[in-house]
Amino acid sequence: MKFYSAQSFNRHKLIWLGAGLGLLFLVGDIFIQGYILGAGNLAQQIFAPGPYAVWIRALVISVIVIFTIYAQRMTARLQANRTRLEQELLERQRAESQLNEALTLNRRIIETSLVGMLIYRADSGQCVMANEAAAQAVGASIEQLRGQNFREIESWKTSRLLAVAEQVLNDGNDR
Repeated sequence: MKFYSAQSFNRHKLIWLGAGLGLLFLVGDIFIQGYILGAGNLAQQIFAPGPYAVWIRALVISVIVIFTIYAQRMTARLQANRTRLEQELLERQRAESQLNEALTLNRRIIETSLVGMLIYRADSGQCVMANEAAAQAVGASIEQLRGQNFREIESWKTSRLLAVAEQVLNDGNDR
């Protein structure tokens, strides 16, 4: 007949440690009371201790066991949280990898497109990406295009393209 498996022991090892510490306290207290303090012989301390000794021993052992049960539960919670956080981290790493792959694909599509494309930041208006087709269409280098801010381009202002772009950015509706 098997009382506890190794897995069960590992899962409850702090509780076993508490029980062991309680037993160690009991043996130590009996030894101290019987031999060092001379409060009766060893047999009397084991089999017929006074009510005060029984109360104190029971109280101390109970506190030790209760504390270790609490510690075991907190350890289990921490382990569960750690496992959950590790899983979240793996999911985030996968999502980040997928996002990087999508960004790389988008960048390649924009860079190799035969259609001229300029990508601007909505908040600042700064050009963050331009392809070779756009550079050839306007007779500038990609670096020159990336130095542009659509809010400062004079032709956008005079053709009212800037006003339309600002409206689209404000309400999100196509024009």
